[in-house]
Amino acid sequence: WTCDSWKKQKVISAEEGIVSIAYERKFHEYSRLYQLMKLYLYAPSSGLYSCPLAMTDGLTDSLIKEAYNRLITRDANRFWTSGQWMTEKAGVFGIANGTETIAVPVGNNAYRLYGYKWFSSAADSEITLTLARVSDMEGNFLHGTRGLTLFFLKTRDDNGALNNINVVKLKDKLGTRQLPTAELLLDGTLAYKISEEGRGVASIAHMLHVTRIYNAISAVGGMRRILLYSRDYMHRRKVFGKHLFEIPLHVQTLSRMDVETRASLILLFEVQFLYNLIISVSNVLMC
Repeated sequence: WTCDSWKKQKVISAEEGIVSIAYERKFHEYSRLYQLMKLYLYAPSSGLYSCPLAMTDGLTDSLIKEAYNRLITRDANRFWTSGQWMTEKAGVFGIANGTETIAVPVGNNAYRLYGYKWFSSAADSEITLTLARVSDMEGNFLHGTRGLTLFFLKTRDDNGALNNINVVKLKDKLGTRQLPTAELLLDGTLAYKISEEGRGVASIAHMLHVTRIYNAISAVGGMRRILLYSRDYMHRRKVFGKHLFEIPLHVQTLSRMDVETRASLILLFEVQFLYNLIISVSNVLMC
């Protein structure tokens, strides 16, 4: 599915602790800030590997004890990444009414999933979260948000075969082809319920919060990288007999971009610090 350079990003991100830093807690309440600063530097060179890392980080709060240690390890041979399979063909109507995947119970909290996931992010990940509607013995299920339940599944079995998942096609995306996003047919895929029935959207909220923060910090990292390239270029490029850095309008434009980039970074760090405090307080109250 993916090129060698993409696979190498998994090794680099694991060994550098892009996800694990937040859970090693060496810097206590500032661990997340340190993590995001490293992501800020890494993301522009990652070829969008920050996408599966975001979902991997967001998954750790979903009560999946079996997978937890693999999600936060620095050992590249044990490190797992996570996908997020929510969007379906009827997704134009929103998740509440656009999710048609059915979950059939088979005992011991296990289910078989049947449905078509139209936009499956990080399709090469070892595990994923997905939404489905639990069906009773008569094939009945609830519509709307109240009918959605959150499931955890491994994409492959112990022998390395796909978990009753048919890869219909990889998305031919502009500019992000190295990130494998696929259309997948779930045909009896073994999965495990990890939320209360009807609480699927609420249960996946933590992952969505974390991925939004990752997306934002990756965007700001890209802004900073572009500015670095632009500054270097203005000392090399000449127009009308002058270097670009000698032209006030050019310098003013880059200065405005620099101020916006700095402000965005400061805002993100403040948001992450406050979010980390909320999570810490919630964990204490749960104990």
